[in-house]
Amino acid sequence: MIRPIPRYLLPHSAVLVKKNAADKWGKFTETEIPLQFVRLEPIRSRTYGLSGDLPGERARLFYDPVSSIPCNAVFETDDIIRFNGREYAVGEIKEFFGDSDKTHHLEISLT
Repeated sequence: MIRPIPRYLLPHSAVLVKKNAADKWGKFTETEIPLQFVRLEPIRSRTYGLSGDLPGERARLFYDPVSSIPCNAVFETDDIIRFNGREYAVGEIKEFFGDSDKTHHLEISLT
């Protein structure tokens, strides 16, 4: 059995912002979910195309369903992660499994 990621390797706290349905005036309300014991690593590479700099992955968030709090957080594309005064949009969500069918951890690309 693969053990969960130890909390000392998940030193960061962030906020997951989920947008709720729009009201009759078209304004979205937000639900903020504090995240503890996650790891956010900035990505320092750039991608260039024919027209110049292309926006790409800016950071990667590591979330462990055992060690991270809350243990039942659900991430969806276009959710927002707030960390150190910056906002990142959730892009691709990669799920990694351990020895069984249980999720070991998530790696979430932030743009």
